[in-house]
Amino acid sequence: MTKTVKILALAIALMTSLTLSAQKPASWSGVRFSYDNIKLDETTLNGASATYVKAWQLSQKVPVYFEAGLNVDWGIKSSNILETIIGIKGNEDATMNLVNLSIPLNVGYYLPLIGDTFAVAPYAGLDGKVYVYGNLNGLSQDFNIFDKDKLGETFAASRWQAGWHVGVNLHISRKYVVGASYGADFTKFQKNADTKIKKFQVNLGYNF
Repeated sequence: MTKTVKILALAIALMTSLTLSAQKPASWSGVRFSYDNIKLDETTLNGASATYVKAWQLSQKVPVYFEAGLNVDWGIKSSNILETIIGIKGNEDATMNLVNLSIPLNVGYYLPLIGDTFAVAPYAGLDGKVYVYGNLNGLSQDFNIFDKDKLGETFAASRWQAGWHVGVNLHISRKYVVGASYGADFTKFQKNADTKIKKFQVNLGYNF
């Protein structure tokens, strides 16, 4: 009986060891919630975003990872921005709302600092996004900022955008995440104007 118990204990220890050795520290699923500071030409919008992410370690020996996500981002600005955005002069305040869906794709490196307690994960990536809502309210009027029939090619915004970003996350006990990122679009927000969105984010997250 004692011999059987020892064999079972040895088998359990071996399986545990194999499981631990097969773990990839740079693999996770998680959610991220961010405060966004969005810069559009001379206009700054405050916003928030929520992202679901999934990461895969690309090598058994080196913790380089690929991460993909699905992000929803909302930004708002209330001020006298009619002249800046569409060239209408007036003293009334205007409120601008933007909502987009994006797919960020990242490549990064997971660097443990104190065992599994802390790890730094810098990354760089690309993102594609589609604006599902864009509204400007002012002078008792609502403007769909993507409406080319009303605003024309000059002032109408483009729904499809693509950009780049870099960032770094701190993973705590492989569960909790805090970080920051910065990025900008390759494409113009308005076709015939030199307006490209730039965004700074501070995020909190949780890994499953």
